[in-house]
Amino acid sequence: MKQNLKLKEPVKIRCKTLTSGCRSLYLDCYQNGRRWYKFLKLYLLPERTPADRHQNRETMKLAVAVKGREIAALQQTAHGFTIRKAKPVFLYAHVRTIMGQEFTGRSKRKLLHALLYHLAKYHPKEVLLEHVDTAFITGFLHYLKKAAEGRGGQNRMLHPNTQCCYYKLLRYVLNDAVNKELLPANPCRKIAPEENPRKIPGERAYLSLGELKLLADTPPEDKLLARAFLFCCFCGLRRCDLYSLTWDCITRQTDGSVWLRFVQQKTQTPTMIPLCKEAVRQLPEKEEYTENERVFKGLVSQDQGNVLLGRWVKTAGIRKHITFHCARHTFATLLITYGADIYTVSKLLGHSRLQTTLIYSKILDETKQKTVNLLPELHTL
Repeated sequence: MKQNLKLKEPVKIRCKTLTSGCRSLYLDCYQNGRRWYKFLKLYLLPERTPADRHQNRETMKLAVAVKGREIAALQQTAHGFTIRKAKPVFLYAHVRTIMGQEFTGRSKRKLLHALLYHLAKYHPKEVLLEHVDTAFITGFLHYLKKAAEGRGGQNRMLHPNTQCCYYKLLRYVLNDAVNKELLPANPCRKIAPEENPRKIPGERAYLSLGELKLLADTPPEDKLLARAFLFCCFCGLRRCDLYSLTWDCITRQTDGSVWLRFVQQKTQTPTMIPLCKEAVRQLPEKEEYTENERVFKGLVSQDQGNVLLGRWVKTAGIRKHITFHCARHTFATLLITYGADIYTVSKLLGHSRLQTTLIYSKILDETKQKTVNLLPELHTL
């Protein structure tokens, strides 16, 4: 007669109800007559909505995975295998590791350095990655909202967009830790939406056609930079895509039109856009070149380019804060000003969502207003 065998697991998941109504999960471990508990810092929410039930299911999946890892460790110990404990990884050290990676750009390094500065002000002592939980992140977000920067002898609150930038960087750092299996999951996913910093949309600087003509008539300090900027003003390329653009990406069709084929670095989306005559005219003159050679080879860095660009704009008598990325805004506004619809502009910019392109709707409204004002008035007899 067969008997049902019930395996006795050395580790069980248990929960403790808290005063808030949430249940704290912990492991009940038992081996060789010794019992101990390991709190997971995972919590089950009161199931009031479908979202609560979904989050609890995900939390339990994580708890079961931790339980399995704990059982495997106990069994290895019981059978004489020595377990090499992983070297503890600290949050601030991990940020410095990312800063030291070759593919981390100079601008991102500066932002990570600023993030590290504020993390150290919020929590002066180094903290283990495994101790970075929702409480740590929520506390850091509250710090960002109250933090002040001393500039010019005056204390000023951190701008909401700066708070969003630092929080986005922290999520990036923790996602990198998850990808490298240093963390089981990113605790930022459990942060309530109302706790997230709210980004304030700002006005996007751009150049009108008249200002572009004025700029083109002004001798620049760096001719290659000037060509690259004007090229982007008439095709809308991001600087990262421009920097990696090679001559084999530019093809001339049988009808004489010139097309640009490339993969967007930001979205990894294959894109094909036609180039207008002015964009083609701004391409560097090169009689002999290899197909995989960069079109704008020798372009200065982004920071240095923005400095030179600012001086060029100022020399031209234009009183606007223009950076290289403003070329993309200029392209979009020129298209809308001269009658292009939002959908077409979205495709030319390579946006994956139409909502992203709607930031230019204000310019579209201004164009509509100017068009309506062209209508003649009725003069009563």
